[in-house]
Amino acid sequence: MNKNKTDRIIVGITKWSGVALFAGIIIWGAIYFLKGYEYEQTNDAQVDAYLSPINAKVGGYISKIYYKDNQPVKKGDTLVVIELDEYGLKKDAASAELMSSHAKLPILTANEETQLKSIEVIKAQLAGAKARLNQQQKEFDRYKNLL
Repeated sequence: MNKNKTDRIIVGITKWSGVALFAGIIIWGAIYFLKGYEYEQTNDAQVDAYLSPINAKVGGYISKIYYKDNQPVKKGDTLVVIELDEYGLKKDAASAELMSSHAKLPILTANEETQLKSIEVIKAQLAGAKARLNQQQKEFDRYKNLL
């Protein structure tokens, strides 16, 4: 009788475990398919939406963000704040380059004056060379007549 009672308990537990497992699978399947109907799923979908690109006039590192995802924004709203450190460094570099250029101006002016004087010297040498050529041509013509 003990064996029969134990068998009945095991069969009852197995039967109710099977029923519970079957009910769990059915509930899970129903939830899975209902959620599947709630959201579209595809491998090659494209979304049609109104997109508004944000054009940045300057670049740099962002120090603070003033918006959250999907928040509506209006024209003139501040969205992000860009760090000024990088711009300070660029300003200092540009100022240094400007001072360097100002320092080079007298040197370039002196070079220009030197080149102008060199041109005058070359023109004088050219005039001398033309005079020598003229003299040599006259001597050539004279020797040619003598010959």
